[in-house]
Amino acid sequence: MVRCVLESKSERAYQVIRLRLLDGTYGPGDRIVLPEVGAELAMSVVPVREAVRRLEAEGLLEFTRWAGARVPNFDERQLAEAIEAAALLEGEIARLAAPYLRREDLTAMRRENRLLRSAETSGDLEDARARDRAFHAVVHARCPNRLLVLLVETAYVRMDTLRNVFEHQPQRVGNATAEHQRLIEFLAARPDADEVGRAFRQHGLDAAAEIARWDPTGRHPRPERIRSNPP
Repeated sequence: MVRCVLESKSERAYQVIRLRLLDGTYGPGDRIVLPEVGAELAMSVVPVREAVRRLEAEGLLEFTRWAGARVPNFDERQLAEAIEAAALLEGEIARLAAPYLRREDLTAMRRENRLLRSAETSGDLEDARARDRAFHAVVHARCPNRLLVLLVETAYVRMDTLRNVFEHQPQRVGNATAEHQRLIEFLAARPDADEVGRAFRQHGLDAAAEIARWDPTGRHPRPERIRSNPP
């Protein structure tokens, strides 16, 4: 019973800290003071430490003996790597989800894309990020491999602890809207699942190339990108 209570408290602490990483409450370089979080959540430091260790394993926090837990300072290359990792995961998620997508899913994707276009018009980049994620969440919901979905969500959090990528490259909103529309039209034609995976993967890789510029000095050259036939 004691172990169950500890696990329950640790899960609560994990969810609270993870949400704060996602919404920007904790930003790059911020320290997570474990006793303060424990006091705020009315629990001891033990479950908070367990939650921090879990987030550290996911690459979302750093923990050192003397400095404690803090949000990593990601550089541009790390951001590019996170976006690229998400793109590869999105491709596999879409491939697995393709046989299960329904007509109403395409309707939901069209709705989210219209809202994304409205966010672009209004200049609300935070809403744009939410609508972009909601567009992809429609596909995620049909993926039978829930671990892949959890992994891509973790990649999203890793990206968001640095910045809203649309704030980094605002023109990406309009480009994403156009690409989403092409993906919807592609899906409406009921393509092969492997083709769906390649299309979604390339969508993410194109975003990685546009949003996160690699080192122009050439010290860290862009890796060979996976190309697929455009939808």
